[in-house]
Amino acid sequence: MSSLKELLFNKSGRMIKSFIAVSIACTFSTSTLAQDPIFPVPTWQSDTPENHDFDSTLLQDTSSYAESINSDSLLIIRNGHIIWEEYWNGLGQTTPQKNVWSVTKSFTSILVGIAQDQGHLSINDKASDYISQWQGGSSDSVTIKQLLANSSGRHHSIFFDNWYFRNENSVGKSDMTGYAIGRSQQSTPGTVWRYNNLAIQTLDRVLSVATGISTASYATSELVNPLGMLNTTVFTDNSGQMIMPSHMKTTARDMARLGYLFLNDGNWNGQQIVPHSYVTAATSPGSSLNAAYGFLWWLNTGPNDTWLHPAINNHATQTGVIFPDAPADLYAASGNNGQVVIVSPSENLIIVRQGHVKVDGPEIINGLYREVAAAMTN
Repeated sequence: MSSLKELLFNKSGRMIKSFIAVSIACTFSTSTLAQDPIFPVPTWQSDTPENHDFDSTLLQDTSSYAESINSDSLLIIRNGHIIWEEYWNGLGQTTPQKNVWSVTKSFTSILVGIAQDQGHLSINDKASDYISQWQGGSSDSVTIKQLLANSSGRHHSIFFDNWYFRNENSVGKSDMTGYAIGRSQQSTPGTVWRYNNLAIQTLDRVLSVATGISTASYATSELVNPLGMLNTTVFTDNSGQMIMPSHMKTTARDMARLGYLFLNDGNWNGQQIVPHSYVTAATSPGSSLNAAYGFLWWLNTGPNDTWLHPAINNHATQTGVIFPDAPADLYAASGNNGQVVIVSPSENLIIVRQGHVKVDGPEIINGLYREVAAAMTN
C-alpha cells in the first residue's frame, strides 16, 4: 500500500493537484483511500496469491496440510478475490457438502439479526412471546439473546442433543421443533453455558411466529437469495420446519459469502442485509459465561479470558487465548468434521475448509489459520 507521502507527492516532489482538490471537498482519512470491496456478484473474482501478499509456493504447503487432515475443500479469499481454491473427495465449486453441521448455527444467527432489523422481534424479547408452551413456566423468562448465546439454561444432554441431530432419520422426524420446545428447563436462564442444539432449534418457532412464514422460506428470501447462494439448501423436518443448528447443504464458495457479509459489516454490494450493530454484537461475547462465543459464532479470546468448548472436557472452563496463532479479531463459523468459515477482519481474509472425518475442538481453526498465515508475505 502507498505511504501518505507517496499519495501526496508525485516523483518530482510536487504535491498532486487532484489530491488537493479532493482534500478540499472532504476530510482526509484512511477510509477515503480504501478500495471499495469487490463483491461476488454474480460470482467470485480470482487473482494470483502474489497480488494479495501471499506466496503461491508456500500455499502448496498449506494445501498439503489441508489434505493431510482429510479436507474436502480449501478456499482462501483476500481482498474479495479467491487466491487459492482446491477440492478433494468429489466436492467442487458447485458440488455442495451434504451437511456443514454447525456452520448452520451462524447462518441462523444472521437470520435473527435480519428479523430484528425488520422489526419482527428484538433479541431482548422473551422467547415465550413466540413460544406459547413456555408461557408461565420455568422457561418463561428465557430470552432470544440467551438462545443465541447458548446461555438459556434449557435441558442439555450430550446423548440426546447430539443423537437427535447426528442421526439422519431422527433429524427427518415429523416435528423437531416441537420436540425441542418440549424439553425441560434445567438451569436458571443466564447462569450456565452449554452448547445446546435443541435449545437453538426452538429459534425456528421464534422466527416463524415473528415473521408469519416458515423459517425455511424466510431464510431463502432474506439471506440465501440476496447473497446469491445458488448451491445452498437448508434442511427441514417432515413438517417443513427448518433445522436450525445443522444440516445446511452448501458449497465452500457459498459458505464464504456468509463470512464476506460479516467482513463487510452486514453490507452486500450496497444493500444492508443485516445491521452493522448486529454484526458487532454477534461477534462479541454473548454473555459473561464464555468469552469465546458470540451469537452462534466462535471468537478469539484474550490471555486472561475464560472460555468453554464442548470438545474440551465436556465444557470445562479454560483460561487464555483459544486461537493463539490467530489475530485477536478473528471469528469463525464452525461445524462438526471441521467445516469452518474463518474471518480475519484486520487482514481482509476469509478461509473456508470442509471435511468428512471427525475433528473437533479449537485446533482445527487455529491450525488452519496458522498454516494459511505461514504463506502470507505481508
